[in-house]
Amino acid sequence: MVQLNDKKSIKVPNNVSVYYNRNKDVLFIKGVSKKKIVKLKLKLELSCCGKEVLVLNPTRLNKKKVPNYLKALKGTTVALLKQSFLEVSMNFYKKLKISGVGYKIFVIESGNKKILHLKLGYSHSIFIKVPCNITVDSSKLSTLFIQGSDFIKVNAFASLVRRCKVPEPYKGKGIAFDNEIINLKVGKVL
Repeated sequence: MVQLNDKKSIKVPNNVSVYYNRNKDVLFIKGVSKKKIVKLKLKLELSCCGKEVLVLNPTRLNKKKVPNYLKALKGTTVALLKQSFLEVSMNFYKKLKISGVGYKIFVIESGNKKILHLKLGYSHSIFIKVPCNITVDSSKLSTLFIQGSDFIKVNAFASLVRRCKVPEPYKGKGIAFDNEIINLKVGKVL
């Protein structure tokens, strides 16, 4: 029998409910406004005790020695479950700042699709299609808010927009994250 103070236990937030299907190794996570299905890669034993989820190895239940790869996969599973609980219970956002003369961002809405129109000092404009589960808002022409429920997709889209014009090291012109610190180099002194 495994005690509740096991290192691989996860506390479930108050507004989240968890359902586990042992036959298909699928975990259903339901939050206030979102639902998520997590397909487990490895046959692990999950036991829900009140507001905690314990991840147990099947070999540990049989009193055998646990292989190292199973311990690593157990830790990965715990990390993915914690991330899923966060995604269901809250929204994630990224704020991007644009600095440079003439650099602008526009959000174009056509039907149910959104497209980012970027003017970044190139001879051409850049257009980026916004994924369906991400909302984009540009209140000013120099700031961009990216919001969504999936942490990985929000960060991936924010880095895609940032890659269009990475801040250069001499004047700091380009697209940067809100909390990013750009160390400027000293230019030539004549």
